[in-house]
Amino acid sequence: MTTNNNNTRIELVRLTTPIGLAKFPNLVSVDPHPEFGGDYSVQLLLDKDNPEAQAFVAKIQQLRDEMHAQMQANMGRKKPWNTPHFPISDDVDQDGEESGKYNIRIKSKGSYERGGQTIERKVNFFDATGQKVENPAQAFGGEVPMGSKIAAAIQVAPYQSGANFGVTLRIEAIQVIELGGSNAPASAEACGFAVHDGGFAAPAAPTFSDNSIPEEAPF
Repeated sequence: MTTNNNNTRIELVRLTTPIGLAKFPNLVSVDPHPEFGGDYSVQLLLDKDNPEAQAFVAKIQQLRDEMHAQMQANMGRKKPWNTPHFPISDDVDQDGEESGKYNIRIKSKGSYERGGQTIERKVNFFDATGQKVENPAQAFGGEVPMGSKIAAAIQVAPYQSGANFGVTLRIEAIQVIELGGSNAPASAEACGFAVHDGGFAAPAAPTFSDNSIPEEAPF
């Protein structure tokens, strides 16, 4: 359950996202950026032409509208709140061009207060077989690599502040389906890089066959 400042209660909804690519993951450690400091976060990229992704986005929109109406009714409010904030947008590359993917912003607080004490939270991880990852930092080399294929168990939670209403997608757990190649971006696509014709092109790596080594080579 979740409670707003007027003691009206809205039921939280648990969902599992489709599998997508992890962009800017801060899942083993909280985000150090001042704007998001203290949060676990990831941007999950889903192909816009994927029917599962389309259905997921439609479900979040439906829940946002239903929660908005329910909280408005609970509070006896006649005028609807503004809904300027939505945790799903069109992903863009470094040039500001649309990448053809949805960008799903998922986050969760790294700590909470209980009984006057600060309780630290950790994200639970599961591998592709459903087994819990006991030491994520060791398993992932510090952090889930950018470009990894992941799915997220989330809570859809409403919030209301002033004249605005929205929903946030809270991380409950992460399933890592396939790791990106390293903690550096796993691909140009994962970085949002586009193809630019006529520019620098790296030479192809040389290939060697068995007969390319001279017979007199000392090895």
